Amino acid sequence: MKKIIIRISEKTDPSKTISNLHDSIPSRLSTKPEFELIFKQIKSCIDDFTAKAIKVSGAGTTIHIEKEIKFSDTMFKIILDSPARFNLLEKIKEYLGLR
Repeated sequence: MKKIIIRISEKTDPSKTISNLHDSIPSRLSTKPEFELIFKQIKSCIDDFTAKAIKVSGAGTTIHIEKEIKFSDTMFKIILDSPARFNLLEKIKEYLGLR
């Protein structure tokens, strides 16, 4: 089974995430009649998780939620992690101007 993982945090742009996801879905899935219903649920989850992440980050608490949606031979896993994981190496690269 193929896995597509979508990570959501308070920094996520939902429209960009949905667009990138739609572009990465193979045509063998997107041409199936029930795909629109499934994709509508995925979009709704992304929007909901993004709103929750923004709300939680403002309150100073943390949250981790995972939702799996299986369709045909593909599993979509949407993960909400807020606050976004701190990556020390990325911060150092950013500080040094390497990013």
